Amino acid sequence: MRYVICFLFLFLPVVAAAEITHVGANNPADEGWYLSKGVTGYAGTDCWIIETSGYGQWQPQVAPSAADFAGDWFLIADVRWLAGPKAESRATILDGYHGKSTAFTWDETNAYYYQAGVGDTPIPGVDPTIRHSYRVDYDATAATMTISVDGESKAVLESYQQNDIGAGSYLLYWGDNNSGPYSKMEWYGVGFNAVPAAIPEPTAFALLAIAACGLVAYAWRRSR
Repeated sequence: MRYVICFLFLFLPVVAAAEITHVGANNPADEGWYLSKGVTGYAGTDCWIIETSGYGQWQPQVAPSAADFAGDWFLIADVRWLAGPKAESRATILDGYHGKSTAFTWDETNAYYYQAGVGDTPIPGVDPTIRHSYRVDYDATAATMTISVDGESKAVLESYQQNDIGAGSYLLYWGDNNSGPYSKMEWYGVGFNAVPAAIPEPTAFALLAIAACGLVAYAWRRSR
């Protein structure tokens, strides 16, 4: 029977825990974030609202390190724009391990992603006044960043580098990082995860369950 148990453990899904997340109306200060600039914001029905005429930026209480960026990683921002010009509110990541970075930002007409040397590029087919989940995946092997919205790939950024980031710069922040005019955003969730693990498909689980039942039956017959 011990062989059956070992066999089953080999196929249990392994999900990498997020390095740090913000979820819903929770105060980010209670989730491992600290206010690096400006005001805290306040809890909405199911989101954290940042409404400012200046800064309101959150960063991890435990700063990202080289180990967090050594392999693949992804950043997610689940948000809705309410007011403010482009670049007032951002979700930004700096990966000094690979010399890469990107950011999402919003205004009344578009959502954007950032590229060094290019600036902010509008993401087609996205209404920023509606809640969306924005995500960037970094593939360390291919050295690419894939930009997606609500699970749909929008762009693949290949082998570009951030001009003003050097080795040893590791940064993750979200909120209003400008001292400019009034802005307001609903943040339903933010997450950073290093090297996310694959999760088997439901059909794979079904096949594994059948195989496991066969092994259990075989072990039971041998023990009689």
